[in-house]
Amino acid sequence: MADNATTVRVQPYTKELISKHSKRLGISQGDLIEKAITVAEKLGFEYDLPLGEIKKMQVSETNRLIGFLKTQDKNLRQTEENIYHFFRKNLHDDRRAVLEYFYFRSKQQIGEMAMEFYREKGGENSEKVAQLFMERFSTFFDENYRILLREHHNELK
Repeated sequence: MADNATTVRVQPYTKELISKHSKRLGISQGDLIEKAITVAEKLGFEYDLPLGEIKKMQVSETNRLIGFLKTQDKNLRQTEENIYHFFRKNLHDDRRAVLEYFYFRSKQQIGEMAMEFYREKGGENSEKVAQLFMERFSTFFDENYRILLREHHNELK
């Protein structure tokens, strides 16, 4: 097309479209306008929307989006379940660790306190009394630990 330097006033939006598409196609703005007019002439300056085709494309796109959302929902549900099981497992491990720490540390601490108590109180059989106390205490404390451990496992079932 020969450039005759004719100026045509257009809306800013139209100007942006012309500029964008001429750059994308690598042709001058004048050539782009000429091609657009040629296409419009071939269509008799009529533009009928192929509604059936558009509807089919929209249905297809909608179905694709619904499928995508269902997949995302399944992924989200799986992630939620993974997080729940992770925290439940950690809770189980943490409870077990606290129970074991309390059992071993308390047993040791109370044993030391009992020996100290009977040593201070003195008496002829203080060593034997302390030993008897520790045997009974250990029996009760061990049984208590087993009960707590069993309850802990039953809670997590």
